[in-house]
Amino acid sequence: MIGEAGSYVSGNWFVREGSENLFVSRWTEFLEWSREVEQGFRQALLIRDSATPRHFISVVQWENAESQEAWRAQPEWPDRFQTCRELCDRFEGPGTFSLAADVRS
Repeated sequence: MIGEAGSYVSGNWFVREGSENLFVSRWTEFLEWSREVEQGFRQALLIRDSATPRHFISVVQWENAESQEAWRAQPEWPDRFQTCRELCDRFEGPGTFSLAADVRS
């Protein structure tokens, strides 16, 4: 669950106009594949900017940095990532993070 210790990777996606639904579909397929190939996968979230619907932020949580690195080392990773990236005008990331603070209700 997001908010637990682990390793995180995020992306800042700016999708081409008209490709938003296809992007969500491809991103979901990419992360479902990720869940299947790497045991350290914990959770993935894709959030959409309400004011700018072409802007998405993804956050993927891994058990540890090693499982995240193993995921990126998968031979299929570049092609699967590219199916999402090719729908974007701009992409920032992927960034690698660790939990700094957690505030909950």
